[in-house]
Amino acid sequence: MVAGGERRSRTARVRNFYATRYGKDEKPESMRVNLILKALNALGPVRRILDVGCGDGSLSVLLAPNSEQVAGIEVSMEACLIARSRGVRVTRADVENYAFPFQPESFDVVVAGEVIEHMTDPDEFLQEVARVLKPHGHFILTTPNLASWYNRLLLLLGYQPHHTDVSFWHNVGKFRPIVDGASGHVRVFTLRALRELLEIHHLKPVSIEGSTVAVPLPFPLSVVERGLSRFPSISSVFVVMTQKETDPSAHLGG
Repeated sequence: MVAGGERRSRTARVRNFYATRYGKDEKPESMRVNLILKALNALGPVRRILDVGCGDGSLSVLLAPNSEQVAGIEVSMEACLIARSRGVRVTRADVENYAFPFQPESFDVVVAGEVIEHMTDPDEFLQEVARVLKPHGHFILTTPNLASWYNRLLLLLGYQPHHTDVSFWHNVGKFRPIVDGASGHVRVFTLRALRELLEIHHLKPVSIEGSTVAVPLPFPLSVVERGLSRFPSISSVFVVMTQKETDPSAHLGG
């Protein structure tokens, strides 16, 4: 068993890790952000949006035209200060270890861009998403694809797949790492696994699209990457919109 002091120390180390590693400078021209906005635009204006892991608030600002109010959750104090300077109503909270600081059925839409892969317990995370969503509300998430076209090739060659880590601090086993240092990813999904887990939590996928990676790739890889992003099961990133379903058990007598 892990002693309480050791567990708290590990939680502190995780918070330190994300102190400067947070979402920054989200651009509407990036494919992933463009697809988030496309999904949101399809819903029309909504009253309240929650941006989980809102980082410096740059994505929250882009979401604002579709909503009367955008709220954010972010663990990094530095990021919270930047987000607040941009007018985002952000709460500092550690969603890895604590419940979302909102009442049930508070939001029409929850957005989580590149968050679920950082969760040790994705089930608890999705339970919280469903809890704060209004009935028939929508959850839009993005996350890397374990079975992307290049990860399939890398595994054949004996390399660690991109977007996965064996160390929380060191980027080892990779073929030309995309970023310096580790990503902090602990749960990386295939499309099948992600869809099944979402459905277990009564978050039914209504649209699934593929996206390119956020970093620029050299020619001709950039052409291949964009072309294969049309096929979500082998794309680099998933952009999934789900709708909250009523839990069938709620209708059963006790």
